[in-house]
Amino acid sequence: MEDALLNELDNLFDGYLKEKKLRRTTERDAIFKLICSFSEHFDVNMLNERLEGDSFHVSKATLYATLELLTELGLIVRHLFPLPFAQYELRVFAETHLHRICLKCGAVSEDKGSKVLPTVNLAKLKMVRFTPAYSATYVYGICSKCTFCIKQAKAAEKAAETPPEQTLTTRKPRK
Repeated sequence: MEDALLNELDNLFDGYLKEKKLRRTTERDAIFKLICSFSEHFDVNMLNERLEGDSFHVSKATLYATLELLTELGLIVRHLFPLPFAQYELRVFAETHLHRICLKCGAVSEDKGSKVLPTVNLAKLKMVRFTPAYSATYVYGICSKCTFCIKQAKAAEKAAETPPEQTLTTRKPRK
């Protein structure tokens, strides 16, 4: 991540903590800096494992509380994909791509070069009793692995239904 963007996000986080009259702790700083190092989705367990790997222990309660603060501030986005844990990503990255979600296996992939990504100008979008903050695009379908498995299963099913070809037996001519 560029230094200018990192400084901007850091200033926003610092200002939000001051506004809420919360302290800027070493735990919050470590979590914030780690989150800024991710360019992909992450979850609470990934954060915890990475921090523990760096010999920096943070309780799950602190992780969840910090994620909630960053979500309220709008620096990160919480995705509720059909996965065991909520996935997060930096908001600056969330708006630049669409998410493909498989209806069979729940796999989530990103399409960063899509030409179909809708461009919504939220500043010009007027909605009654609603102020939009950001947008994310989700496309649901069947991934290539599941499509392959479905085709294989259908082919196997069809093969099981088809009776084996009867071989012609040749008779000996009568004398």
